[in-house]
Amino acid sequence: MESESYRPEQTEQYLRSRLLVISGLVMAPMFLWFATQEIYLQHWDMTALTLVGAMLCIGNVWMGQHCGLNKTILRISLVYLFFVALYYVNTAFTTSSLLFCVILPFTTSFMLGYREAFVWNLFLGAASLFLIFSAEPFSKNTFGGYATDFVAAYVLAICVSLGYQRMWEETQRRAIEEHQRLLQVIDHKNDIAERNEQLFEDLNNALREVRELTGLIPICSTCKKIRSDDDFWEHVEAYLHKRTQLTFSHSMCPSCANDAIEQLEKDLRS
Repeated sequence: MESESYRPEQTEQYLRSRLLVISGLVMAPMFLWFATQEIYLQHWDMTALTLVGAMLCIGNVWMGQHCGLNKTILRISLVYLFFVALYYVNTAFTTSSLLFCVILPFTTSFMLGYREAFVWNLFLGAASLFLIFSAEPFSKNTFGGYATDFVAAYVLAICVSLGYQRMWEETQRRAIEEHQRLLQVIDHKNDIAERNEQLFEDLNNALREVRELTGLIPICSTCKKIRSDDDFWEHVEAYLHKRTQLTFSHSMCPSCANDAIEQLEKDLRS
């Protein structure tokens, strides 16, 4: 059985899955550590958020290890992780959350694919930086007011990104259809060229055969054999069969059949 041909996207898919596993392994302990701190401070809302974030990271590790990339689940996880990180920025303005918000888009651009994730990361990154630097640091001590804009910003980012993805898929589909039409035109032209070459070859063969059969042909007046160019005497059937595509089927005409019957009757009487 023939081995499957190598495709570059297979290696790229493998690297994306490995990166998903590594990022999940790195972020899951971080969220678990955040959860322990929030439990100690008795911030139960933040505890729930961080525990869900840790579960999503562990789920991404399992997904990248066993079933490859599911881009829908990955997008949901990324949006949630952004939300948790920005929540920390809005309440405590920690350096780790700021770095998390800035670095994560570059990671997702590789895991989702650069073309598909370009607008996705652009809007998520822009919304993150806007929400971080537009509000005054003193107004970030409570979860409320301006923090509710997180949800609206991410809904907008998701809608625009999905719209861009549909537009990109439609563009790709049209490009593929155009490419297929071009291939069909090329195949049609190749078929016409092959038929023309075959017709030209057949005409040359016919012309060569006609030239061979023209001129003065010596034939015996008694046995009707024809003398070839090699000075051999051949039957008419053999001579024509070598130089044309004729195939002879031997039979008897009515006059010859009557003569043969009369001769047979004479032989029987005698």
